[in-house]
Amino acid sequence: EADVVLAVGTRLAETDLYTSDPLELRGELIRVDLRSAADPRHPAALAVCADAAEVVSVLAERCTPRRGWRSAAGSAAGVRERIEASLEAPARGMLTALVAIRSALPDEGAVFSDMTQIAYLGNYAFACDRQGLWHHPSGYGTLGYALPAALGAKVAAPQRAVLALVGDFGLQFTLHELGTAVEAGLSLPIVLWNNAALGQIRDDMLASGIAPLGVHARNPDFVALALAFGARGVRVADAAALASAVRSALQYPGPTLIEVAAGGFTAP
Repeated sequence: EADVVLAVGTRLAETDLYTSDPLELRGELIRVDLRSAADPRHPAALAVCADAAEVVSVLAERCTPRRGWRSAAGSAAGVRERIEASLEAPARGMLTALVAIRSALPDEGAVFSDMTQIAYLGNYAFACDRQGLWHHPSGYGTLGYALPAALGAKVAAPQRAVLALVGDFGLQFTLHELGTAVEAGLSLPIVLWNNAALGQIRDDMLASGIAPLGVHARNPDFVALALAFGARGVRVADAAALASAVRSALQYPGPTLIEVAAGGFTAP
């Protein structure tokens, strides 16, 4: 409903919005980006080819600060409450797990997430009050990203708390990096959200009236695999146990795989 929309550093593409439906912009679009290529679904009335940080800094100097969310939608807190109240049981379980993970991490702790449903929710719901806390492979949507990315972050900043958040299929793309983490002696919690499927693809198939195909496979015993690599492995079934396991893993001189069975995870 806005008269003008200022889009900075985004093409408003499908991979940015996580939906194939274009935004219904009623007003004019001003787009600021280093690249001139734009999403044809969102034609800009004015395209500024420039560095986003420089443009925003200049705009900030010329704007008068205001307090509060000036929108017909109401306060951000109110919007969030309405969204979370509408979540169905599976999403509430994932939200509870995300809150538990956040509570167990120090304020500066970083999460590297994979292509998994709990991370898609985390893109919205994981609490970040500073930059550099949540890292997700947006764009290419790379399965297997979380574990090697978390390893790199931990090697680069060994004193910082780092956590990998993965799904059962994504972990198997780079599972061998558990051995690397063991060799390096890295204190790294690896939270495995195990829904025994390519869950999002399965759910999209069902929503489209398609019988699920190629989205279920026989999973290994992940805890046993972790032990075989020389890492620790534990299973948890509720938020309190998950938070406790993450805190313990941050103190252990090596990686800890924390398996959460999505179907049995209890949430209030």
